[in-house]
Amino acid sequence: MLIFLDSKKVLISVILFLFFVTIVYGEPGIDDKNIYIGISNTTSGNSSGLGNSLNDGISAYIHRHGNRVKDRQIVIIKRDDSYDPQLTIKNTEEFIASGNIFVLLGYVGTPTVYAVLNTIEEEKIPFFFPFTGASRLRNIHEASNVFNLRGSYQEEANVLLKYLSKRLKTKIALLYQADHFGLAVVDAVDMAIVSANLNMLTEIAKENARNLRELVDRLVVRGTISRESLGAINNSDVASYNGLRATGTIQQIRHILSDDNYDNFYLDAEIDLLLGSYNGVRDILPEEKIKQISKKDLLSQADIVKMKTLLSLGKLRIIRNNIAHSKTEGIKSLKDILNELLNIVNNFKDKEKILSKNDINSLSSYLSIKPDNELRYHTNKKRYSKITETLSNSGFSTGLDSFLLKRVVKASFKRDTTEVNDAVASIFYESNAGVDAVIMVGTYKPCAKFVQNSRSLTNRSVTFLTISFVGAHEFIRDFQDVNGANNVIVTQVVPLLNSGDQVISKYEEDMRTQFPNDWRTRLNFISLEGYLDAKLFLEILEASKELTRDAVIEAANNMKNIDIGVSNNPITFANDDHEGFDKVYITEISGGNFHAILP
Repeated sequence: MLIFLDSKKVLISVILFLFFVTIVYGEPGIDDKNIYIGISNTTSGNSSGLGNSLNDGISAYIHRHGNRVKDRQIVIIKRDDSYDPQLTIKNTEEFIASGNIFVLLGYVGTPTVYAVLNTIEEEKIPFFFPFTGASRLRNIHEASNVFNLRGSYQEEANVLLKYLSKRLKTKIALLYQADHFGLAVVDAVDMAIVSANLNMLTEIAKENARNLRELVDRLVVRGTISRESLGAINNSDVASYNGLRATGTIQQIRHILSDDNYDNFYLDAEIDLLLGSYNGVRDILPEEKIKQISKKDLLSQADIVKMKTLLSLGKLRIIRNNIAHSKTEGIKSLKDILNELLNIVNNFKDKEKILSKNDINSLSSYLSIKPDNELRYHTNKKRYSKITETLSNSGFSTGLDSFLLKRVVKASFKRDTTEVNDAVASIFYESNAGVDAVIMVGTYKPCAKFVQNSRSLTNRSVTFLTISFVGAHEFIRDFQDVNGANNVIVTQVVPLLNSGDQVISKYEEDMRTQFPNDWRTRLNFISLEGYLDAKLFLEILEASKELTRDAVIEAANNMKNIDIGVSNNPITFANDDHEGFDKVYITEISGGNFHAILP
């Protein structure tokens, strides 16, 4: 039988015993009979449905597996944090202090996980499948012990913005929870807007259409936008497009979008990111420090010449010219130059006389990060800015407004509350933005209240959209009439329950066994995700050569093309890739049910 221990007294009572066990077995949370798993998530308060559902799925699969792995009983020690980061810290610190936990599983939320991330990394505890899509947890350099099953918020945002772009819903508002979760998705949406607009401009630049209406007809045939959207295109748009072609502006846009120019924008973005990541970067290599290094013969004269341009790091043209010159010498980017500098400094006996400890740590931290999404976003943003500047200089700055997405207003609300009335007023009345769509970033209760209040106060035809973290089934239940949630668009990171995927029938069977009295009401996307979490987690434990934390992390990193029953979505992890699923499903609510739609 699966054992859950909720009592703090029980947790404290085993500390002395497990201290002895740790000495004997060499690993916390392991003895000859049991393996102890820690879960801290929300099982009370306004977001309790998230943690309770995730726990349902986890327990259903572990029960199916006989509650055992590697000839040991699985003991789950579960603590409630009420979606409060301070309680998450408290629970996690108690887990660690007890010596009673082998690995951590099934935490819920971005702010809660961020609150304990540094501790998890310092203690080198394997941390499996948090219920969050935050990009930081997918950065191997910041979260090396964290493994994610679900896709990222960036992937969900990309799908939502693609959906809006095709339907010419261009004026976008954001309702977001005022914390790390909300801000992470706001950033993801901003990145997705730039990407979607670049895709549209690429279509326009590549087509040989005689006018804009012909281009749109082609896009409709291709399925890029709907026939109903044609009404948004007027004669001034057509005249603007024809004017853009006549003045050669379309050719200029093509030039900006060309691969040859991409490297220049990428380099600019890389320098901007460096400046933004470390404000002291202009002081990394002042003249006196170069002299200190050169006196020790650690830099050749050629190296000194190469490095001197860093003295004017804010002058992008000088830096670009230096890097362009350096490419012929095998140095490909600004990071390569800074890496060379850091290697030289680290090999110097009294290195802190050259760079302060803070300088070295800051520079090391910057150089260790692979900001792929962020760098791609900044690169695309620079290209997009250049295109809009070109359009403006040509006198056609508004000619393509019908096609380009814009975040016109955003409003926030406090975490774990339903205080959204001010946000309703801000988005629909105070802004005068003529909003076409609202992307909601929050849990089910505030998002449901926002939709209900918005629809009762405005007749405007607005599309409401949200992401998987909302808790979609609980979202519907929060409406007095389930039809009140009709037409809301929700992305998901696991398949629909009627998808026919192999895992669904086993999931339903195991939920029926585990919860015979109310299993149907517990079927939802989140409990399915918990079920998949547990399935993959036990696969990793079984694959581990031994039950040590290091061996479990190694086994996870070696998972390749693992089929956990989800069609066309095998799981592969690697040392530099800790995200399992990358597929996003998009659904529309109707009559209390979810229907798959095309983005």
